[in-house]
Amino acid sequence: MRQFIAKLIKQNINTTVPATGLAIFRCLYGIIVFQEVIFLLFFRHLIFDPVPFIDNAYPIIPLFLIFWAFIGLCLIVGRYCQFASISNYLLWLVFLNFTPMRHEFGGGFDQFMLACGLLLIFLPINRGWSLDLLYYRLRNLTINFPKTQDVSILCYYLPIIFCLCFLYPDSAIHKLWAEHWLNGLGAWLPSSHPYYISAVDPSWLLNNELLQRCLGYLIIIFQLAFPFFIFRRHFQPLFLIVGVSFHLGITLFFNIYPFGLMMFFFYALVVPPHWWRLLKNKISYNSPLLTVFFQPSNPNQIRQIVLLQHFDFFKALQFKEDTNNKSPSIYTLNKHQPYSSHLSYATIFWHMRYTLPLSLLLFTPVLGPFVIKKQTNNTKPLKPNYALMSPPTVLYDVLHQQFLNYPIKFIYKFSKILCFLALLQLNTTINYAFLYRLNLHDNPTLTPLTNASNIVCVLSHTFLGITPHALYVHDHFEGYNRIFAIQYLGEDNNYHWLPFINEQGRILSPNWGRVHSMWANRAVTPHIKENNLNKALLKVTAFWGTKVGLSLNNAQFKILSKPIRSPSQWEYDLRSNNLNGPWKTIGSVNWINNRYQSNFPNLFTPNK
Repeated sequence: MRQFIAKLIKQNINTTVPATGLAIFRCLYGIIVFQEVIFLLFFRHLIFDPVPFIDNAYPIIPLFLIFWAFIGLCLIVGRYCQFASISNYLLWLVFLNFTPMRHEFGGGFDQFMLACGLLLIFLPINRGWSLDLLYYRLRNLTINFPKTQDVSILCYYLPIIFCLCFLYPDSAIHKLWAEHWLNGLGAWLPSSHPYYISAVDPSWLLNNELLQRCLGYLIIIFQLAFPFFIFRRHFQPLFLIVGVSFHLGITLFFNIYPFGLMMFFFYALVVPPHWWRLLKNKISYNSPLLTVFFQPSNPNQIRQIVLLQHFDFFKALQFKEDTNNKSPSIYTLNKHQPYSSHLSYATIFWHMRYTLPLSLLLFTPVLGPFVIKKQTNNTKPLKPNYALMSPPTVLYDVLHQQFLNYPIKFIYKFSKILCFLALLQLNTTINYAFLYRLNLHDNPTLTPLTNASNIVCVLSHTFLGITPHALYVHDHFEGYNRIFAIQYLGEDNNYHWLPFINEQGRILSPNWGRVHSMWANRAVTPHIKENNLNKALLKVTAFWGTKVGLSLNNAQFKILSKPIRSPSQWEYDLRSNNLNGPWKTIGSVNWINNRYQSNFPNLFTPNK
């Protein structure tokens, strides 16, 4: 196995492709991190406080979250890339292991984010669309772009292997144990459950039995076949279209949008890298629309040229030296009439197209001169740097230099690491998809082996994000025949729906993602546990009760339940029937003097 992997590395490591896909993936990953941290900041009292707004969590947690949001922004714009990638990985590691995000508020995609975050540390994510590259050029007054915006194609292949090729087969194997998946209804059943759906109504799709069964089987076939065909050139477009469609559907039709979006965004790496170059050439102008003149000895003008080059995405500008002109600012020619000062910038932004609002602002007679202040030429003349310089060094460059110095030794070590990672994933799949499913953990003979396997699974899960992907299998839905909702007593002595679950039974935004997971996967399940339900009700009523203006010194809530169906055989209009069922009061929750009290007369009796 190691020799086979080493052969593949040797064949591909010298193949270079544009770094555009990596840059786009870095930006999209940063967007997911940033929005998730904003989500955590909004729900910080619900997630981190033992009792929301009463027994507060450590006050340093919001500071860490604000820092994490800053890290997300750094990843989006490509500033401090190496520091941001390492910090992001450590923050995922800490929050997933030392806060309620680990169990009660698992997001369903946390380990995937951890694995992606670990990979970003070793990838050249600063090669394109990064402020690190711009800062480096401004500091060195580099007119020409750094030599190397191309990277090894392994920078695309390795994340695909480590994330998607590990995830999909493991998930498909777990699906083969679930009856509704074997019936081809793996997408249909969760789409009909009120707790798992978004506001988008795809009933026209769900009520087509043949289409649903074909879709369910296609998902399993796609996941099993993905590792074997994704790197075959003729199959890449097909697998790209199918994968993007599946994850876009998850984003639109389910309320686990962070997972759907992250998987959708990951396909920026699955896109054949040369497609990005073709797309760039397609959207760029065939020839520049405007010529910008500058003094090569003026450092201020050189910095402006570097800035314009960096943000001229569509190649609308060309730049020429003018050593005879002593103008303090760059200028352009329009019908042989020179434009300088604010008019030159207005003309430049006009031709760059996406900066039209700035152009209109600068063309304004009153505002324009004030926005662009008059520039002076009182700085020491310099010569511009035309050398083709390398971009800022990241860990990838260190590893690449080792390969150049000791190629055979590097490939040998690299192949051993990949073999080790593959064995870790194989251990997780065997442990959870076979040993647990077949109850072999109860066999005394296998106890030493299963204990060792569990320890390895815990370590790989914690630090590498390698985890079982048993999502939406029979464990979720078998016996899931009732759902709960909450109403509160308002000042008008009438009960109102708490902004958590609506009258249909759908979990409302912004409670999607990890708050949905806490309620639908831990509190209200096929086998409801009194402790889990009370813990969730305590947090939800305290948090949303305070948000709607109730005082926890005296607040009353009514707990309602309604029956639903989660069959493993197809039924017409199941989604609508589950949403329109009648509610029945089954208990109450009261807050008196900031103390939680619950009463469920018949819910947890022994015969239940």
